[in-house]
Amino acid sequence: MTQAQAARTSFTEYLQRRKGAEDAEHERYELARWTVWHSYNLSPFLKPGRRPKTPQDLVTFPWEDGAAKGRKEKRITKKMARITDAERDALNAIMKDFFQRKYSS
Repeated sequence: MTQAQAARTSFTEYLQRRKGAEDAEHERYELARWTVWHSYNLSPFLKPGRRPKTPQDLVTFPWEDGAAKGRKEKRITKKMARITDAERDALNAIMKDFFQRKYSS
């Protein structure tokens, strides 16, 4: 895609292109996982009880439904988001210095 074509692309078209690229990448990862799973099943060096039964037993990707179930999201509370007076003063000093450099000639 040229720069001119990219400039004429709508946001909806961009989202569709991005989703298509992500889907293609997911398919490549799943194909690689399937190939490795088959090579594991054909390997004479693995005991039959130790072989993964499905490709998902080998590795679960983040975009699959089962991956998010075992993971807990950490919620940030107001108490955790508070800053100290020293941190506030340091941030104010940074902003003051920024505005002095930007707007003074």
